[in-house]
Amino acid sequence: MELPNAGGVKYANLRGDLAGKGPYEAFVLFPAGADNPFHYHSQAIPTVVMQGTFYAVIDSSPLVVSTHLLVNLVGVEYGDNQRASIFWVIGLVFAMLFGAILFGVIPLRGIV
Repeated sequence: MELPNAGGVKYANLRGDLAGKGPYEAFVLFPAGADNPFHYHSQAIPTVVMQGTFYAVIDSSPLVVSTHLLVNLVGVEYGDNQRASIFWVIGLVFAMLFGAILFGVIPLRGIV
């Protein structure tokens, strides 16, 4: 089926409906040079590129894309990953700050 107003994008539903609401699985064919305009999904959408190159910009940072890939590979929800790692991240920031002060990267002259 051709997706309406999508510049020739075609799809075949496997489960659910790509053009409907709710979860779905589908094969999607983008014509060469087709643009995939900005949009969002309410859930993770695994994507496999069979041929060619597909560019996806998520939150405008390549680090976000790699994090989404990693949490999906280990079967964790993205929000759960953030909640579980926030204290480790804050601890790491303070450890790096302490190390920078200890090695003189951040001098304390004039402050103390």
